Amino acid sequence: MSDPGAGPLFIVGAPRSGTSLLRNLVRSCDGIYLPPDETQFIPAYIERVAKGESVASLAAFLDSTAFCTHMRKRGIWPSRAELMDILTNPAPSVAVSALMRYLAASERLPAFVVWGDKTPRYIYFLGDFRAVFPRMRVLFVVRDPRDAALSMREAWGRSLVRGAVAWRDAARIAREHADKYSPDDAMMVYYEALAAEPETVMAQIASWLGVGLSSSA
Repeated sequence: MSDPGAGPLFIVGAPRSGTSLLRNLVRSCDGIYLPPDETQFIPAYIERVAKGESVASLAAFLDSTAFCTHMRKRGIWPSRAELMDILTNPAPSVAVSALMRYLAASERLPAFVVWGDKTPRYIYFLGDFRAVFPRMRVLFVVRDPRDAALSMREAWGRSLVRGAVAWRDAARIAREHADKYSPDDAMMVYYEALAAEPETVMAQIASWLGVGLSSSA
């Protein structure tokens, strides 16, 4: 069974490939916490920390993000004073984990071993992330390209060609990443299998993560 202390866990893939479905299911795993919305801010936060921004500036940045807006609407975002405490050590590997612990507690969820996030576009930042989170793990969600492209067109009016290109680029990155790293670090999840047999696929994912599935799932 895989090391349950390895993390964080990122769920990525082409847009409209089932990443939201997988996030909601992974949230049922014991010892894993993913926020109910996409963080989006992590690449910019890493860059700001590397530039040496002050804690006050980092807190102001986080308070300006769309993620903050979504969490505040849910009533689980920290006050500025609490956020400053969370950022006592602003290093991404420490501060993001601390923020996730605050959010999980605010959702009245149990303490976690590994935090994670579902932001599909993070697939383009995995190299940068691994330098900051050396023990990170990745779940790549892959959907039939025809259905993914059609879903992008229906949701956003994106042309089928643009949708196909987005799918191609994400699939290439997923293959390259899986080839470069250990099977313990990256796992492919196929949307069609997940939709058809969620219990079976989630049992495989839980085993890969080294955790159990909540009895309430």
